[in-house]
Amino acid sequence: AVDLVPDEKTLLTFSVMGSLRPYRDQKIVTLSGTYLAQNRFDAYVAGAASVRRGLPEWGALESSLGLNASYSRLESSQHNYDAQNTRFNPGYYDYGEITSGPFVALRWRKKLGATLGYDYSRRAYDHRPVQDESGTYGDKAIRLDTHTLNLSTNYLLGRGFSLVAQGTYRRSTSNMLYESSYRYNYWTANYFAGLSWAL
Repeated sequence: AVDLVPDEKTLLTFSVMGSLRPYRDQKIVTLSGTYLAQNRFDAYVAGAASVRRGLPEWGALESSLGLNASYSRLESSQHNYDAQNTRFNPGYYDYGEITSGPFVALRWRKKLGATLGYDYSRRAYDHRPVQDESGTYGDKAIRLDTHTLNLSTNYLLGRGFSLVAQGTYRRSTSNMLYESSYRYNYWTANYFAGLSWAL
């Protein structure tokens, strides 16, 4: 990651990452539903950028606004064979995904902090076809839209210790309606609280 500070109130952050993912126990499926001798191999790459801008202080309250954006891409040598419908689906796992969203951060008297953020992401599969509730295939490729809301708070205790709490709500919708083995349309919420320590 690279951080740039164009002025005392602005922080720009850029990062790029990638990974190669060999599957030692997953053979590549063929058009006829048999398997090749070669194993599945995936390549993943992602890039992200963010900007954070400090706002004028209001007494003991410090605040900042920011925006995050990222793009990720997965390419896989694996395909899919639907034995129930005797259908071969090439490039089943290839997708591109964009994510973006704003956040606001507050800190009171250098002790109590809170961050509220929202992210929207769209994952678009290159070739994975949609299906209706009965499993009948359509002509379009699957896309997923995900909305995520995060709220976190922390209170500095001193000597590197902090009390922390965080909650997340996420909702995902898709044009894929067949969900006998995998959920594409769902919502979830989670939260945690505890004690953290940092050097």
